[in-house]
Amino acid sequence: GDYAEGYQVGKIATAIIERLKAQDLLARTNSLLYSGINTWIEPLQSALQPMIVARNAAIASGDTEYARMSLQIYAMTSFQCGQPLDGIIRDLSDLSQECKQYKMEMVNTLVLPHWQCAEILANDSDASGPEDPTTLDGHIIQGDAFLRKQIERKMKISICQYYLLRLLLAY
Repeated sequence: GDYAEGYQVGKIATAIIERLKAQDLLARTNSLLYSGINTWIEPLQSALQPMIVARNAAIASGDTEYARMSLQIYAMTSFQCGQPLDGIIRDLSDLSQECKQYKMEMVNTLVLPHWQCAEILANDSDASGPEDPTTLDGHIIQGDAFLRKQIERKMKISICQYYLLRLLLAY
C-alpha cells in the first residue's frame, strides 16, 4: 500500500537504468512502474510515452515477452485515456498477431475483448455492427462464447475486464 514510496523506488530504478545504459532492464521496469504504481501518483496519460520507450528497448534487446507486454500496456492505457480508436485498433491487432505467433494465449485473452470493444466504438454509426453492441459480438470475438470459455477456465481478470467493457459500451 505505500504507493508514494513505490513510485520513488521506481523512479530511482529508471534513473539507475538510464545512467548505466541497461536498456535490457528498461521494459521490465517501465512495465511495472507505469502499469501499476504510476497511476496512483500521476495522470494515466503520463504512462503512454514511457511504454513506447519500453517497447522499443525490449525489441532492441530481444526481450519479446516484454515487447508484447509493453504494447499491451500502451494500447490498453491509450484506450482508457480516450486516444483515437484507429491507432488503438491497429496496436491491438498487431499485438494479437504477435501473441498468436509466440503462443501467448493468456495475453491474447486480455487483448481480444478490448480490440472488439474498440471496433464496436469505432463503428458506432455503422449498420453492420452488432444489433446490441454491449454483447461484444463481432468478427474478433463472440461475446457469450468468449465469456463461457473464460468462466470455465476461471480467468477472473478476463471475466472482470469483459464485464467492464460491456458496462462501458452500455454507457
